[in-house]
Amino acid sequence: MEKAQTTNSTGKVKTLLKDTAIFALGSIGSKVIMFFLVPFYSYYLTTAEWGVSDLVYSAAQVAIPIVSIVIFDSVIRFGLFYKNRPQDVLLVGLVVWMIGSAAVIPLSLFLVFYKTLQPYIIYVDLYVILSVLLSILMCFIKAVSKNMIYAIVSIVQTLIYALSNILFIAFFQFGIEGYLISSLISQLVAVIITLIAAKIFPYLKTAKWDKKIAKEMVKYSTPLIANNLSWWAIQSSDKFMIERMINESDLGLYTAASRIPSIISVFVTVFQSAFGISSSREMDSTKDTSYFKKIFEVFSVAVTFAALALTIIIKPFMMVYVPGEGYEEAWRLVPLLLLSALFSAYSGYFGALYGAIKKTVNNMLSTFVAAITNVIANFVCIYFFGVYGAVMGTAISYIVLGIYRMADVNRYMKIDYNIPKLVINSTVFAIATIFSTLNFLKYLVPSVCMIILIIYNFKELKEIFSTIWKFVTGLFKKKSKAKVE
Repeated sequence: MEKAQTTNSTGKVKTLLKDTAIFALGSIGSKVIMFFLVPFYSYYLTTAEWGVSDLVYSAAQVAIPIVSIVIFDSVIRFGLFYKNRPQDVLLVGLVVWMIGSAAVIPLSLFLVFYKTLQPYIIYVDLYVILSVLLSILMCFIKAVSKNMIYAIVSIVQTLIYALSNILFIAFFQFGIEGYLISSLISQLVAVIITLIAAKIFPYLKTAKWDKKIAKEMVKYSTPLIANNLSWWAIQSSDKFMIERMINESDLGLYTAASRIPSIISVFVTVFQSAFGISSSREMDSTKDTSYFKKIFEVFSVAVTFAALALTIIIKPFMMVYVPGEGYEEAWRLVPLLLLSALFSAYSGYFGALYGAIKKTVNNMLSTFVAAITNVIANFVCIYFFGVYGAVMGTAISYIVLGIYRMADVNRYMKIDYNIPKLVINSTVFAIATIFSTLNFLKYLVPSVCMIILIIYNFKELKEIFSTIWKFVTGLFKKKSKAKVE
C-alpha cells in the first residue's frame, strides 16, 4: 500500500515537472527577452521617464480586476472542472469581458485628476481591454491543456514587444509613448495568434450559455476583485507614494531595482501555473496532503537558494546590467526586494492552495491584510528612509502575507510543515539581505550564509538535484527509444 502511494506521488511530481517545464518555455523565454531590455531602458530613458512609464502600467493594473471581475481565474478553474464543456466556460468569460470593456473609459476618466497620467489615459484604456481579453484566452488554453501554444504565444508576444521598443524608443525616439505603444502592439498580436493557433472560434461555435456555470464562475471570481486590488496595493501603491512623496527619478531607481526579483518571480510564476492546475486536480480527487508537504519543502529551499545567490553577486551584476547614468545606487534596493520575492513565493504557494480548496474569500482577506500593512508600512518607512523605505515596507507586507496564509490554509488542510527549518532558512537569508543593503561585509556575510544553508538543507538539495536529473535523463531515454522504434 505504502509503495503504491509512493509511486502515485512520484507520478504526480513528474506531471507537475512536465507542466512546469512547458510553462517555463514560455515564461522564461519571455522573461529573458524582458531581462535584456533593462539595459536598453536605462540607456534610452531617464530615471524619470522610466518611472512615469511604469506608473502608467500600474494605473492600468488597478482597473483590470474591477472591469474584469477577475473572470480569467474562473476560466481556468472551471475549465478544468467542466472538462467536457470548456467552451461554455470560455463564453461566460468573453461575455464578462465585453461588459467590462464598456466600463473602461468611464472608469479611466478619474485619471484626469492625476496630472502625471493625464496625457496617457487612452493608453490605459486600450491596455486594460487587450490585457483582460488576452488573460481570458491564455487561461482557457491552459484549461484545455494546450500548454505548448501558451508557451509559444508568450515568447512571441515578448519578442514583438522588444522589437517594438527598439523601433519606437531607439529609432523614432518616442520615449514614454514608445514604451506604451509597444505594449499595446504586442498584446494585440498575441490575441490574434491565440485565436488562430488555439482554434478558439470552433469552440465558440458549439458554446452554449449556461446560467448555472455563469453563476458559479461569477461567485468564484468576484471575491478576487478585492484580492487583486489588494495585490495592486502591495505591488504598486509604493510607486505612487515614491512619485508623490519623493520624486520621479527615485521611482525610476525603484523600477530598475524591481526587475531583478523578477528573475525569482518568473520561476515562481512558472511553478505556480503548473502547481495551480496540479493542486486543483489533487483536491478534486485524492486530497493527499503528503504531496503538498513534499512539494513545499522542495520549493521553499530552491527559492531561498536562488534569492541568496543573487544577493551575493548583486552589486557587480547591477553595475553591468544597468549602465545608464543616474542608476548607480539601484543595486542597494535589490536585497530587500529579494526578501520580498522569497515571501511572495511562499504566499503564492498557499494562494494556489486557496484556489484548490475554493476558498477565494480567505484568499481575498489574506491579501487585504497584507495590503493594509503595505500602505501603512510604506508611508511610514518612505517618510523616514526615502526610497529605501519603499523596499522595507514591501518586505514587511510580504512577510505578513506569507505567515498569514500558511496559518490560514492549515485550518483546512492539516499539512505537517517543518516550521523550525523554514524559520531558520528565512532568518539566515534575512541576515544576508541586511548586510548587503547596508553595504557592510556585503560579500562575506551572504557567502557564509550560503554555506550554512547548504549544510543545513543538504538532504533537500540532494533530492532537488536528484529529481531534476531523473526527469532530464528520462526525457532523453524516451527520445532514444522513439528513435529506435
